[in-house]
This record gives sequence, C-alpha cells and structure tokens, in this order.
Amino acid sequence: MDEDDLLDLRCGDLVSLARLEPGLLHLFRAKAAGEWVPVAELYRAAGQPAADLKDGLVAAWLPSPDGDPGGAVVLFTDTLWSMTTWYNTGRLRERHPEGAAAG
Repeated sequence: MDEDDLLDLRCGDLVSLARLEPGLLHLFRAKAAGEWVPVAELYRAAGQPAADLKDGLVAAWLPSPDGDPGGAVVLFTDTLWSMTTWYNTGRLRERHPEGAAAG
C-alpha cells in the first residue's frame, strides 16, 4: 500500500468508525477551530495505535460554512496530500451527550 492510500484509509477511518469517535471528541472539545493537531494524537485519544502515522499528518476543524450548528468541516493534511470532509457533529453529540462536540 502506498503512502497516499494509507493516509486516505487512516483519516477516512477517523471520521467514519465509531471506535474512533473519542478522537473526534478530543478534536472538537480540546481544540479551537483552525487549530492543527497531529492525527496520531486523535488516534491515541481514542485508545488506538498510531505508530504508522507520521508527525506531519495533522487535522483541524472549522465551523460548517453554511452555519449549520450540527456540522463541521474536518481538514487533514500532510506535506503533499490533503483531505477534507463534512462531519455530523450533531450525531456525535447525540451519541456522546456527556461531552458536547463543537460545530
């Protein structure tokens, strides 16, 4: 598997797998909009291994551009690679009411 495929898989997993939701909760709770955080930190916050993730792979979130309070844009980037997705923070809040997600 080449490096771009690994980045796609690991970042895609972060925004799609329930077992990694604690990492996204960490992103939305502990980090301000636009603040970059290593993706490995998000995996560790979810209690998952992150040894194969480079230090330069980072993520940040921004409020949804349409003002939707139940959504946020999540950005991932490495030197020559990037990925952006819209994330349903409303669903995350419903699944984890003890800690409301931003967005």
